[in-house]
Amino acid sequence: MPKNVKVFISSTCQDLKKDFRRWAIETIDRSDDAEPIAMERWYPDYGHTVEMCLNKLEHESTHFLGIFAYRYGWRPNGPNDTSITEKEFNLAYKLRRKMLLLIPDEMSDIHNELWNRAIDQTDEDKAAQKAFLNRVGGKACRPFKDVADLVSWVTHKIKEWERNEGGIRAIAAAAKPEALAPPRDSLSTLGRIEQTRKFEDGLRDYVSLTAPEVACFLIHGKAGFGHEEMLDRLQKRLSEDREVFPIRVDASAAWRGKDVLALLEVIGKEIEERLDAVETLAGRLKREMTRLDVVIRFDNLQRLNISLADFVEGFWKPLAKSFGEDDADLSQRLIGLAGFKEPLGAGCDQHILRLDGGEELDNTRLIALPELTDFTESDLLVWLKQQKMPPAKAKVLASKLFLETGGNPPALFQELMKDAIWKG
Repeated sequence: MPKNVKVFISSTCQDLKKDFRRWAIETIDRSDDAEPIAMERWYPDYGHTVEMCLNKLEHESTHFLGIFAYRYGWRPNGPNDTSITEKEFNLAYKLRRKMLLLIPDEMSDIHNELWNRAIDQTDEDKAAQKAFLNRVGGKACRPFKDVADLVSWVTHKIKEWERNEGGIRAIAAAAKPEALAPPRDSLSTLGRIEQTRKFEDGLRDYVSLTAPEVACFLIHGKAGFGHEEMLDRLQKRLSEDREVFPIRVDASAAWRGKDVLALLEVIGKEIEERLDAVETLAGRLKREMTRLDVVIRFDNLQRLNISLADFVEGFWKPLAKSFGEDDADLSQRLIGLAGFKEPLGAGCDQHILRLDGGEELDNTRLIALPELTDFTESDLLVWLKQQKMPPAKAKVLASKLFLETGGNPPALFQELMKDAIWKG
């Protein structure tokens, strides 16, 4: 049964994701008639993060939960912009969403802890967050002194929202006509059998024979050919039968200057630890690898072969070399997934290991999966049937779409997300 209360959760992630966001999501999950709308559940495309978040808030949520502390957060359009968190609040307020806003109790220990988590931000961001908290202070705002207190507030408010008719009225107002096309993330299951098989072969025939198990796989091909979908597929595959510690890094801006420290800063924000060297990161990952696999995913490496070589030489090779014989007894593995939106040039050969070359594993090089190319008509037919389309209709549509697009991924993705082709 669809749930009537859909709660959009807004907060800065760098200081709140690992504890307070997680508990808020779990608390809402345990309720009878409410569900969380949280970015942890939809893996936003980093090129369209703001658009996706605001769209989810406006069209897929009925209520708003804001957890605000002392970090201002990411300004999408530069230092003169408002943070994405403030944009979400502004839209929720404009839409008159019923909301619960939680801020730290200034007399509690958690106030000091969260203050320290935000201490490294600029004076401008500190002033902006102070002004933002003053704005929200009188609007359904409640102080929390620890995780248990936050859970109590969320539980109480969810029960209140579930009891009244607000959830039903709000969802009726917020809902769009039911979409006929499958969700966008279903595209991660389209085709790419060769790449997936080579990945699984690499895990079995190369990575499993090394100690410790450390390797990075490279997904490459023209921009728009499904890098994010392929990365999603492989990341999901890695978590199917093993517990993982995931790290996702948008490498585009961080690696633009070929600056290792900039990349480490992005990773450090994700794992909430200050990193001053690749070796420091290795030490942190080794602690995780005593109990969990670590999957570190690099989206959007720059579209220059020389940049890829710099990434290998400046970051991945030193990281892999930090794992030596003394780490052979680590019980779990470190798997990198790197998305590179460009075909590989000849200058990359010394940094790349190709699985069909018969070479021994050198984990300081990237294991190149087959290049992402056009889809086949057979790929399309199989996927349409997976979406529960009747076989006869799937066969006709697969042939029609392949003829129109030539199997070109960007064109196919665009067509497959149109409701019109799913009618009838």
